[in-house]
Amino acid sequence: MTATWRAVALAALLGAAQTLAFFHTALWPLPLLTLTWLVLQLDRATPLRAAGLGLAYGTAWLVAGVWWLFISMHRYGGLPAPLAGAAVLALCSALALLLALACAAYARWRRGGASDAPLFAALWLLAEMARGVLFTGFPWVAKN
Repeated sequence: MTATWRAVALAALLGAAQTLAFFHTALWPLPLLTLTWLVLQLDRATPLRAAGLGLAYGTAWLVAGVWWLFISMHRYGGLPAPLAGAAVLALCSALALLLALACAAYARWRRGGASDAPLFAALWLLAEMARGVLFTGFPWVAKN
């Protein structure tokens, strides 16, 4: 596995792990740690690679947070399991495109100084606000 694919796999793992902070645990610092890793990766990434990392991180985070949609669609809605799984993955991937775009924009506009932190925060906030408003909104996971 190349370094790029290892970074994408780790981004997905850390994105999924971030969901643990939204349960009643003492893991509230976890998103700070996972996002710190992500930003450190973005600081060395091209916009395309940054988008890939953001997409992996965001998709895994959302899948881990809204896995219950699979149960709703499969068990109660009667959708076959492969289709329910694909639907959850498609929804989460589509929503993670907003985070991928934020990561790509950060990689493109970063300057390598103190101004990078507010830039990342603003772009991430805009992506999350868009996710919570566009198409009637889907703010789950961020507001648990």
